[in-house]
Amino acid sequence: MATEFKGEIWKIESHRVGRLEAFRSEYQMEAFLMNNPGLIGCGALEEEEEQPLRLRQQVSTKKGTGIAGRIDLIGLAADDTGAQAFKIFELKNGKADKAAVEQLNNYLTGWRSDNDALHEAKRFLLQFVAEEKADQLLKSPQGVLIAPEFDPEAITEASSLKIDAVRLTRFRAPSNGYYVIIENVVGHAAKPMKYSWADLGIAPGDRLRFEAGAESLVARPDPAGIENRSSKGLIFEKTSAESLLQRKRELIDFAKRSAGEKEARRVEMYIEQIEAKPQAPIPISYATELGFFYCKITGAGYFTNPSQYWRVERTGRTIADMGGASENED
Repeated sequence: MATEFKGEIWKIESHRVGRLEAFRSEYQMEAFLMNNPGLIGCGALEEEEEQPLRLRQQVSTKKGTGIAGRIDLIGLAADDTGAQAFKIFELKNGKADKAAVEQLNNYLTGWRSDNDALHEAKRFLLQFVAEEKADQLLKSPQGVLIAPEFDPEAITEASSLKIDAVRLTRFRAPSNGYYVIIENVVGHAAKPMKYSWADLGIAPGDRLRFEAGAESLVARPDPAGIENRSSKGLIFEKTSAESLLQRKRELIDFAKRSAGEKEARRVEMYIEQIEAKPQAPIPISYATELGFFYCKITGAGYFTNPSQYWRVERTGRTIADMGGASENED
């Protein structure tokens, strides 16, 4: 049942909760994660939970194996259900590019040819699991690339290789301590969706509201493609379209600063489409990207599964809640 909104008065106050504080080096980032392993699933998040440190630093690999170098971190991660995974972490203190993804993939595909590294990893796992389980985990390591930001090409490459790209940003609190933002920008990467608006019970006249940040945008499904399972189009309502047009330059500049020249050109292209052909549909992924830049949110955009950000006003449910999650989303 949808929430019933009544006449209310709200007082909203803004105050600074922290300032961005970048890591000075990858070594500092590494030390930060070693001290806070729960952030990446390799330890306890709550202080009262006494769990052993399931994270290991600096595993060296030999020359001649094709992967000479140093693996930043290895870890034994567990989710809320208790399912375990052996993870290989690569850290980048700046913007991660496609080469960083390829470097991690080389570790994932070639590191087991280094007997010393394999033995070291197995000895680490045997602290927590039986030998049979350790051997099983070592056969399918999961790669995790951690950085404060990512090139779009890096996210695309990581998605294709099934590598997690995790954005890690920290803010220094006015008092002691930090606020940390950590999100997997690939974990819900959009794939072609095999449902139509009609399959979900969404009608041509339904209003869909983009939900992220303090502002919002409203669109309707493309009536001509209501039964199309290969493409989902959205048409912004007049008020939302006018807001996008009014802030055209602002959105393009923000897209360029936060996501690069390529994304900025795409934002400009779709805003110009809205201006020239306001009733022409925009693919839901790109409409979501416009929404993120409109609300000044970075780190996701086109590469995030869009279905979780659009709520159908008639039902009060998101597209994802109505069964419209992308294929790789649980």
